[in-house]
Amino acid sequence: TTWRGPQASEAALRVSDLSRFRFLHLGTHGLSDAPPWRDTTDALELIQPALLLSRQPDTPDDGILTLSELLNYRTAADLVVLSGCTTGRGWAILGDGSYGLAGAFLATGSSAVIASTWSVADHATGKLMGLMYRHLAAGASPSQALRRAQLGLIRSGRPFTPPFFWASFRLVGLASANP
Repeated sequence: TTWRGPQASEAALRVSDLSRFRFLHLGTHGLSDAPPWRDTTDALELIQPALLLSRQPDTPDDGILTLSELLNYRTAADLVVLSGCTTGRGWAILGDGSYGLAGAFLATGSSAVIASTWSVADHATGKLMGLMYRHLAAGASPSQALRRAQLGLIRSGRPFTPPFFWASFRLVGLASANP
């Protein structure tokens, strides 16, 4: 199942059985432990990590999937990829340790999550994800696929050699799991 643009909504996720997917890839904006974010159109202030999805005007959803909402889902993916900005950062005010969107997917049943620790560049992220999925398709584990994709991006030369373009993504969970 693929949702893009307006189809990639909070409403679509809410009515889907996410536990039936082996792979979940959410390429969307992520909000993490930065200062509270305020949407000027709706005067909405977020106080926890969230993924920004499409908003469907005919549903009660606001298009913002927060960490607490995500914890109500059941997932069972071998691998979740959160390719938006800061999707792998923790949220200091939610307890003793760092807990964020990646941790929420692990808590809801997924085995491993690849997420970013800082704001990422769209073009470089697209290239990195393409390389990573090629390695996964060839039988690499998620940790191997991510590492090989990062090395591939470095080897591709300028402008992608600086760590800013490839080092943001990390894997948490079962690093050696082979999907």
